Amino acid sequence: MDNLRLAIRGTPQIERGLVLGDPNVYFEGAGIADRLAKFSSVMLLSFLLLPIFIGIFAIYLVFVLLFSFLRLGALLSPFNYLILWFPNLISYRRRPVRQTPVRLFRVRDNEGEYEVKMKGELIQGDVKQGDIVAIFGRWRRGSLIFKKGFNYRINSAIRVKRSPWPKIMLAIISTYVFVGILCYTRGR
Repeated sequence: MDNLRLAIRGTPQIERGLVLGDPNVYFEGAGIADRLAKFSSVMLLSFLLLPIFIGIFAIYLVFVLLFSFLRLGALLSPFNYLILWFPNLISYRRRPVRQTPVRLFRVRDNEGEYEVKMKGELIQGDVKQGDIVAIFGRWRRGSLIFKKGFNYRINSAIRVKRSPWPKIMLAIISTYVFVGILCYTRGR
């Protein structure tokens, strides 16, 4: 138990359980929450960058008119391709959905047998048949959704890689709120 407390803080849902059978691995696409967070983040970032692109385009337009009036339009030809790239920078293009590995396995402790769902790429530790593990997570519809764990047999923490999109969206929304409060207080 001391190794567990050193590696991971918190109270495990399963403190000492035996893994029954090797984990079944399958792949699934990103959930609706991840897709919605990614789309919202891209849209919020686009709205944040849109005034900058409009300003750059307005300056470019002034130079085009000025140089065409002075009959020096050939000097701007290298910048024409740059202007064509701006819409691509803020557009939301559909990319193939990245598949996330999901491991399903059963764990038995003194109180019973439970199904554990581990979603994400393993970045630390491993789970095999016969391992004694502590599992941290949340219960959903009778299954324990894995967040982190500890493997007593190999004396290692178990961690999975999570989607970064909810954190990115939180950072963008926090920035909008901060700028909004700043603008509101300066306007008074």
